[in-house]
Amino acid sequence: MSGKLVELRRWLTYSGKDLTDARAEGGALVRQATVSRPARSSAELPAIKGGLMKFNHVGIPTAGSFDGEIPLPHLKMTVSDHLNNPFGIQWQRYWDGAPYPELVKTVPHVAFEVDDLAAVLERHHVIIEPNSPSRGVTVAFIEVNGAPVELMHIDHRVRPDL
Repeated sequence: MSGKLVELRRWLTYSGKDLTDARAEGGALVRQATVSRPARSSAELPAIKGGLMKFNHVGIPTAGSFDGEIPLPHLKMTVSDHLNNPFGIQWQRYWDGAPYPELVKTVPHVAFEVDDLAAVLERHHVIIEPNSPSRGVTVAFIEVNGAPVELMHIDHRVRPDL
């Protein structure tokens, strides 16, 4: 079996597709595949019930130092500015005694801005209750498939800088 055909079989197996015909013709890989899983409906996406979700940042916990450290004593943590790069990378170092779940302190999280924080939280496992780390910002953390997810509501009238 050619290397390309083996790769195609692996891809189709991994992606949940059923390989019904694959063959190499004239150096080109030809295949017919059918999708074996049903499409998701919006009803299966409960987060949408709180409005649109807008990506904000990726928080990456670390024990080491990093450039641009911003100490936040009231939160017992140090962060980098996620707005200083186009991908929203934010390094985070938690201080001794920081009152957060180990999951948040040890596993990277993705953060989304939402219109209605309470509505999004209704059907999720909340691991950090809604709180206001800074003026005009309310955040909460949920656990999704074993990973932390931060949900944020930002009042842009109060915080035009965000």
